[in-house]
Amino acid sequence: MRLVFDARDEAAEAARQCEADVFLDRFGNTAEELAAEYGPYQSASVFIALLDDDGVAQAAARMIRPGPAGLKTINDLARDPWGVDPVLAARRAGVDPSRSWEAATFAVRRGVRRRGYDAMEALFYGVAVGSIVNEYETVTAVIDEYVLGMVGGLGLFLHPFPGTEPGPYLGSPSSSALYAHVAEILATQRRVAPHKWRAITTGEGLAGITVPDPATMRLPPMDDGIATAG
Repeated sequence: MRLVFDARDEAAEAARQCEADVFLDRFGNTAEELAAEYGPYQSASVFIALLDDDGVAQAAARMIRPGPAGLKTINDLARDPWGVDPVLAARRAGVDPSRSWEAATFAVRRGVRRRGYDAMEALFYGVAVGSIVNEYETVTAVIDEYVLGMVGGLGLFLHPFPGTEPGPYLGSPSSSALYAHVAEILATQRRVAPHKWRAITTGEGLAGITVPDPATMRLPPMDDGIATAG
């Protein structure tokens, strides 16, 4: 399989279909619910797709760049289950929204790992290298507790926003609002899980998966005129 960063056209549609299929299966989120939640961020969305030979996305991630609607995780801090001041929480966490982006959705189809593919690690290659190339200092995310355990198993440890605890969110019985400063999280991973760090920063060791050259991963300016972090 091959990883596509900033997927467009058919690859982007394949990524959206993977997102829709997995979130319906895992959390019961309908297409209408996904559109309501992520529609305001559509112009700022960047899709990462892991495509098989038939062009089907076996895994996908939606990243959200800083744009007119802001970052979804920070916005959602004001809603249930957290109900905290987003501006204050971001400030206390040391998160500058203008130099951050969001890992909004991660979707991996059932059975991909059993087939021997490191799909989750490949998506994190897109996030990690995409962050570095595009000079995003921080990643924000809302992550289901089960998925968060898998992320921790890769040696990636995110921090809860100040004043928040896990709670029900969009069909997940327990999710956390999190952030990670890119340099810090990668330095920790390099120390505690060097093989995983090598995989998500170089693509080395990703079974059966080709990844894009970092030189090709620089994002273009957004159509609405919002500048990239760099």
